[in-house]
Amino acid sequence: MAGLLSKGITLSYMLVDVATPLTDLLEIPELGGKADKVEVTSLSDTSKKYINGLVDYGDLEFKFLYDNSTAESNYRVLKAMQIAETNEEFLITFPDTTEFAFSGGCL
Repeated sequence: MAGLLSKGITLSYMLVDVATPLTDLLEIPELGGKADKVEVTSLSDTSKKYINGLVDYGDLEFKFLYDNSTAESNYRVLKAMQIAETNEEFLITFPDTTEFAFSGGCL
């Protein structure tokens, strides 16, 4: 049975077009989304009809081991992003080199 071990997954942020890994990542969220179901039943239909709506990816919550020891520590980097209230570019890299890029802010 083929599978993918979660060991070795990294989360990086883009700093001047260079992927800079955030240290001490403990957990990543489930990735992907589900399309909303939109009802399109008319009065002439004998049963309900639906179409796929927009995909909702939800919030992506990551867990880290707390580290505030240096200017490059995960806490300080993420806290600076939160204070700046900017959207950043992030990159998740899996052990098989598959990548998932997204943009978002820190809450």
